[in-house]
Amino acid sequence: MTSLLTADWDYVEKLIEEALNYRLRTYDDYKYMIIDDYHVLVKVYENNQVVFTIKFWYHGGKLEVSEAW
Repeated sequence: MTSLLTADWDYVEKLIEEALNYRLRTYDDYKYMIIDDYHVLVKVYENNQVVFTIKFWYHGGKLEVSEAW
């Protein structure tokens, strides 16, 4: 796959969940927005409140953290 914009949404969600599960012990939910071919913005929720936001970079078949706030 060369672009997140043309990827199957199930595949993108699998990438996000793998990245979050690798870094977080627990979270309730997340919402995401694909920014461009290689970046996705993910808002992580706990108890219906945003805990933090992560900008991921798609590189080498997985998502790497670019920024977090």
